[in-house]
Amino acid sequence: MTTQGDAETGISFSKLKIGRKTHRVSDMAEASRIFRASVGDRGASAMPDGILLNDDGKQVGHVSYNGRVWKGVHYVAGADALYCPSGFLGDPAKLYAAFRQAADALGWRWSHAHGGYISEGHRNGSEWSDYFVAMDTRDACFQDGVETFEQAQAAITRLSADAEDRSPQA
Repeated sequence: MTTQGDAETGISFSKLKIGRKTHRVSDMAEASRIFRASVGDRGASAMPDGILLNDDGKQVGHVSYNGRVWKGVHYVAGADALYCPSGFLGDPAKLYAAFRQAADALGWRWSHAHGGYISEGHRNGSEWSDYFVAMDTRDACFQDGVETFEQAQAAITRLSADAEDRSPQA
């Protein structure tokens, strides 16, 4: 049994090998889910590789620690993942930049005193300790309903347009 999607991804696999254990898998989402479940509380250096094998037992891809599925034996700089649990397949730096920009546009700012991101819109009183503190920009965006790269991009565009509409005309 091989996975569907040869034309889409360029790889076809039927098994995921993690250490000495081999699992039958039907698609990339299942391979990613099984791999991430096996991580437990182990750090990346203690986790064996997630190896995707075709019906002949040849490695055609791998699963990285974060659950992303890649074509080939090793990670190649600049390559896009074939599957990502978050749905974002591009460069992670672009994802983090989008959440940083969206958090800024939504009014979140870093506070050394709070040890995280705070927003006036997420304050439950007049004391400095009454802020909800987001641990990072993605968490901050999540508090405002922005959970994906596409939603972050849309928030940036929408809030930038709103700011332009409110700016005084020359």
